[in-house]
Amino acid sequence: MALLLPLYLAGGYGGIRSPDAELLFRTARSLSRLEVPAVAEPLSGWPEFGLAPGVDGRYYAIFGPLQPLLAAGLVGLNHLLVELAGCRPQPWLGPSHYLPGGMAAFLKGEAAAPCRPHAERFAATWFNALVTALASLLVLLLGRQLGLVPPAAWLAGLLFGLATPAWAYAGTFFAEPLADLGLLLCLWLLLREAARARRQSRVRPLPALLAGAALGLAGTAHLSAWLQVPFLAGLAVVELRPLGRRAWPGLGLAAAAALLVVLVLGLYNWARFGDWLETGRSAAGGLYLANPYSGPGNFWRGLWGLLGGAGKGLLWYCPLAVAGLACWPRLLRRSRSLGWWLLAAMLFRLLLLAGRYEWHGGFCLGPRHLYPLFAMLALACGCWLSDQLQAGSLRRLRLAAAAGLLLAAQQLYFALGEVFSLLHALRAGQAARGIDVFAGDHLYLDWQYSPLWRLAGWRPAPFWLHGGDWPVLFHLAWLLPLLALLWTLCWWPLLRRARPGKEPA
Repeated sequence: MALLLPLYLAGGYGGIRSPDAELLFRTARSLSRLEVPAVAEPLSGWPEFGLAPGVDGRYYAIFGPLQPLLAAGLVGLNHLLVELAGCRPQPWLGPSHYLPGGMAAFLKGEAAAPCRPHAERFAATWFNALVTALASLLVLLLGRQLGLVPPAAWLAGLLFGLATPAWAYAGTFFAEPLADLGLLLCLWLLLREAARARRQSRVRPLPALLAGAALGLAGTAHLSAWLQVPFLAGLAVVELRPLGRRAWPGLGLAAAAALLVVLVLGLYNWARFGDWLETGRSAAGGLYLANPYSGPGNFWRGLWGLLGGAGKGLLWYCPLAVAGLACWPRLLRRSRSLGWWLLAAMLFRLLLLAGRYEWHGGFCLGPRHLYPLFAMLALACGCWLSDQLQAGSLRRLRLAAAAGLLLAAQQLYFALGEVFSLLHALRAGQAARGIDVFAGDHLYLDWQYSPLWRLAGWRPAPFWLHGGDWPVLFHLAWLLPLLALLWTLCWWPLLRRARPGKEPA
């Protein structure tokens, strides 16, 4: 975590690039002022997106409340610093896209004006830096819980943090990283307490309550986290099956904690929309409904797009998936129940999302809705690394280190690229020629629009690289040697300690 957090902080966008994130920020800003969490005005350039009318006549964001609630302190501190220090246009202060003139200023490379509203959004993109660093720590702890040797568990966390799109998402204000953190925390608490309960024949109340609460909170961060509920519940039942009826109190407490969070979420929905189950996505008169962004879609197109599509395919944007699936039998050997339940959860999410109109997740990097898969794939790779470290297979470990460096280099490229404005520019350029890139999801399926190669000549995303004319490829060239040095420093001590038949210290 201490290694990854500075990298993530340096990769912060310094502004809001996504409409989802902008509405989350505006909700957090209202909470930081101790106001009703309403959004006073629609987005500039996209007024029909993401809002629904409440019973009090105000408009509310349709997204989960947990991230605005947790980020309110950071947003309030950022606002206070801007008030105390004042605001002058700075090259590193990137314009936020959904303020008046923000998108045009970014595309022209101009300073944000007026400066203050853009400066107030600067620190928001540091929120996910901490969230993603904590998630990498939980991957490490999950590895140790599965019996991985310490270096392998540490490498699993490093692979998640640097060799998956989690690195790029750490610079955004999306809600997926926070939802995934809740799911990982629930899974770690579940496995840890189940292992202890099988030894002592009872489930402790506090860990059970915390696991259930973590699962419920993940669902209040992002709606898609609820897809994991039946699988985590099934895993809990299987893991605690040796206890028989003695497992019931613990399972009941976990379920009660999750239901309590659901009840609070229902109260929040009722206070806004007068309906316990209404999140705003189907509210009558919602601006969101004027431009539908949900519903059934072409299943086969979505499935191909999520797996191999030029703009969203898991194969291209997270090649670690190939290694993770190849290593999955190693995870099954360590915990058959965990391996099969996680595999079922991953397939269910993939197949369900493939049949949705919004399978692509909109303007973002890669398959945003498959974010929870990244940590599981890295954990499976950690199982293989643990076996190789214990066997002292230095040749295989060296090959793994080289392959890992290539994967991390690709994710550095993605973290450097500002994909949001790139997709906007591609859409606008084609619209001027009378071409609708959204028809048939061409923007996300055709190679001519793919960020895989388009990002190379585009503007960099990290705030400290703003204001220059050098594209992503230029910055990648001088940052790659630094990444290679960091990667070598991480792997070299572990390779030296590997000995046949001996667990590394």
